[in-house]
Amino acid sequence: QHRLPNVVKWQAELLRESTAAKGEPEWQRFAKWIKETPDVSQNSTNWLDQRLLAIEHYRQGDFRAATTLLEAGLKDHAGDYPSWLILGNSYAKAKDFSKAEMCYLVGQTLRPDAAESYFNRGVARIDAKLFDGAIADFNRCIELDSAAPEYFANRGLCYYNKGNLKNSEADLTKAIELGATATRLYFFRSQVRAAMGNTEGADADMETGLKLIPRDELSWTSRGFYNVENDPQQAISDFQNAIRLNPRSTGAWENCAAVYADKLNDLPKAIGCMDELVRIEPENSTHWASRGALHARADNREAALADAQAALKLSNTGETLYRVGSLFARLADKHPEDGAQAMTLILAAARKEPKFVYEYLGKDVDLKPILERPDFKDLSERLTTLMTPPKPK
Repeated sequence: QHRLPNVVKWQAELLRESTAAKGEPEWQRFAKWIKETPDVSQNSTNWLDQRLLAIEHYRQGDFRAATTLLEAGLKDHAGDYPSWLILGNSYAKAKDFSKAEMCYLVGQTLRPDAAESYFNRGVARIDAKLFDGAIADFNRCIELDSAAPEYFANRGLCYYNKGNLKNSEADLTKAIELGATATRLYFFRSQVRAAMGNTEGADADMETGLKLIPRDELSWTSRGFYNVENDPQQAISDFQNAIRLNPRSTGAWENCAAVYADKLNDLPKAIGCMDELVRIEPENSTHWASRGALHARADNREAALADAQAALKLSNTGETLYRVGSLFARLADKHPEDGAQAMTLILAAARKEPKFVYEYLGKDVDLKPILERPDFKDLSERLTTLMTPPKPK
């Protein structure tokens, strides 16, 4: 195993070349972060047990516990390549993308010709909406193994998000040709082809996707998503099939909650789905805020306020502030005094993430009780002005 000082030295050299950060250079912060982790003295057997426990924490959604164990252990086991990837994934799940990037970079240093670290970083970069970087990672994966359909599928997703529909369709087609069994790729390519104006191809892909029996959790979830409008009960069945394959499928539970709440008007079942999400990922502020919004719809004020407090304790991102503000807006329907708190939170969210807030203002049904407030109208007008591209002269 490579001892820690060597790894830090390699990383310092790499990051010194690639980083031009203001203030303290990234490579110095990385070295300091590792060196300041608690000292541990344990044999290999104990480290294996510790790593397995960290994996279990990760599986249970307790990313903070996973990172604590791995940070401490990697001080004495710095050459443990898989553990760096697990630590990177834990940070990515916790939305700490800068530390996640560092971990993946260590993995690439230890095994420069292994695709896993590039693939994991690419997926994390998709979550962080860093699509150019993700494309570079999947390019490297394809250089190392051009027969893996998942590399093309994920790169196709990146191209789609960048508006490059031609490359997106080509990558999705390549993934299918390479034998990808995920039926969700047909739904995705249908979406791409529809955006390209290829109605016939889009309809054919949609028909194929709905006809095939999914084999994996994400494909069941995708099929359910496309059944929501025409057959919400079938959509629930699809999501439940995804949950049978993976009881911790956050996407399936989220979609179940949305269908029960918005299509079937069954708030108790919707709240039950959110209970599962909070149990699976207790550190995800969005789950707490979303469950609180459902409690607010059900006029369960105390439960809604408790969830709002829990969400804000976990995060103060623009998204979290907005979602909790939306919760208070719904409460304002029967408790008008909550309208002021709603606006305080939504204004704070708009200062941090104006684009996110702008996109939600026009479609969030929970905002209805505050739509006529002068301060809400003023915010809506200002965001519209900010987000509307200027007309060419």
